[in-house]
Amino acid sequence: MSELHPWVRQSDEGARPFQAFRTYMNLGTSRSIRAAAEIEGKSTTQLEDWSAKHKWVERARAYDQYVSTAEVDGYADQLASVRSRHMALSDKLLARLDENLDLLKPGQDPSMRWTQAFTAAAKVHRDALEMRADRDETGNGVLERIVALMAKLESGD
Repeated sequence: MSELHPWVRQSDEGARPFQAFRTYMNLGTSRSIRAAAEIEGKSTTQLEDWSAKHKWVERARAYDQYVSTAEVDGYADQLASVRSRHMALSDKLLARLDENLDLLKPGQDPSMRWTQAFTAAAKVHRDALEMRADRDETGNGVLERIVALMAKLESGD
């Protein structure tokens, strides 16, 4: 079996068993030998034999874990990129506000736009640091959901 990617065709696996395996693997959460047999027009017994011989369940599970991990990793990378950009922009805005506040004469109040800009920058900072902007129905933020998904993947559930 291929160590790196067990879902690729195995050296002792013919074209027909491999095609049936791919059908089985691509069924995702509705995966079953019976469903794959119907799609392939083969007997359930034939696919059960191929499945046992070529370790379909194990290979499909490895594929599922690979896809899930890739999705989570991609989402985490994207989230980190957005977070960094938001932090950089809010840092710029806060620095600009700080410079302009130094230019105010004693007793002079900043404009309402400055206050709104500060409030927006502070909210972006808070949300980026806490990753609170995307809470689900349970109140979990993005990081909590990523950690939970990674734990589930590692446990094999």
